[in-house]
This record gives sequence, structure tokens and C-alpha cells, in this order.
Amino acid sequence: MAKLLRGFPGGGLLNVQIFTSASSTYTKTTGTNSIVVYVTGGGGGGNRGESGHCAGGGGGGGTAIERITGGVSGITVTVGAGGGGKTGNNQVGVAGGTSAFTGYCTATGGQGAPDGWSGSGDGGLGADGLINLQGNGGTGGHGISTTAGCPGGGSYWGGGSFALFQAANAGGNYGGGGNGTRDANSGAGSNGVVVVFEYS
Repeated sequence: MAKLLRGFPGGGLLNVQIFTSASSTYTKTTGTNSIVVYVTGGGGGGNRGESGHCAGGGGGGGTAIERITGGVSGITVTVGAGGGGKTGNNQVGVAGGTSAFTGYCTATGGQGAPDGWSGSGDGGLGADGLINLQGNGGTGGHGISTTAGCPGGGSYWGGGSFALFQAANAGGNYGGGGNGTRDANSGAGSNGVVVVFEYS
């Protein structure tokens, strides 16, 4: 992993491009001969619990990491949206969208927290990368009569939402899952991201 971040023999880091729009095109910086791509799916939305329990959080988006040589350019980049939170009790959270560096690697979004208060959303999965990572699952719901919330799962980029039990809290870092709540709207997942490190 450290080698991926530092670069490769024969070339230094030229530039970093960060894609957050739903659909974009990667155009290489002049002089680029190889790239390392990080693709992360959107975070899943949390569930809203009713009186007496806090529902579970959504899962974090998966991440694929790939090295590509040859100075590729003109690649379609897709960034998965975060799954929405819920306004009604015991509704299934919305799954995060899939992100892609088209033709090379993809990463699915985290799952939304399921119906019922005890479950949580599973993390998404990276695919076709040199390294493929699963996002963290959300925290399961509980019936404890406290103010303890149920945070969303984290992604490669960090943790999901904070554990607020009566307020919606978005996923935080790229691909983070939304929080589960009690008697309040649940948190939405954060959008995914595609990051391209360009080397000479």
C-alpha cells in the first residue's frame, strides 16, 4: 500500500485528480505514464427506528485500487451516490451507488440498513483492482433505552456517520454510511469518489 502511494521506479508524482461528480471523463496530465486509481462506492443509508429502539446504520462503500501503465486517457468515470436516509419508521435504507473507472475497476456501494431494528447494512465491495477492499458494515440497531446512536460503516477514506440517535447525520467521509436513528429521520450515506494519482 505504501508503494502505491509513493509512486513507482522511474517516475515521480505529477498530479492528483479527484472526481466527485456522477459522471466525468478522466483526461491525463501531460507527461503522465502511469496512474494509480482509487475507486470508492457510495455509502448506504441508515434505517429509522420507532420508540424503544435505535435502528441500524448503513454500510460503507467498497474500494478498488488499481495501477495502470501506458498513459491512458479519455476514460469515463462514474461516482456512486450515497443512499438516502428514511423518513418513516422501519423502512429499508437505500443502498449506495456503484463507482467505476470504466474498463478497469469498480466498487459497489454500501447496503442500506434493513427493515427491523437489529440489522445493519453490509459494506460494498471493490472489484477488478490490484487491491479490492470491502467497506465496513454499519452498527446494528439496539433496544437499549439510552441516547446511544447507531453509526454508519466507514470506507477506505475514514469512518461513517456519527452516532446521533435522534438526528440524521450524513456519512462523513467519501463512501461513509448514514446513521440509524430512533423516532427521527435517519442519515444518508455519503457519495463515493474516484481519485487518480498521476506519475511521470
